[in-house]
Amino acid sequence: MPSVESESTSAAEYAQYVRESAQAWSALESAFGHHREFREEMLRDMSDGALERATDKLTQWSREIEWPGGGRDGHWQSTADTADDCCKKTGAFMEDKYWPFTKVIR
Repeated sequence: MPSVESESTSAAEYAQYVRESAQAWSALESAFGHHREFREEMLRDMSDGALERATDKLTQWSREIEWPGGGRDGHWQSTADTADDCCKKTGAFMEDKYWPFTKVIR
């Protein structure tokens, strides 16, 4: 974004933006990288309406994700009796396409 690379952005702020951007890119690439249309240029486009187009496309792709069974209203819950059982039940959420959407595993 042009405002990030301005004279008013401190070196510390810029470094933070770079870290956050890399983390965001990693999450998006993991979740949507298998789509042919997903490219860095799609997210760098600053033309009129580009933000809305990118947001719409990412939202559409997120709705197309085939979630593991047992989830309801964006939440999945289960109980494990052993560490091995826990690993089996939560393993799918550690795969590339799910980890960006995994908030808490307890």
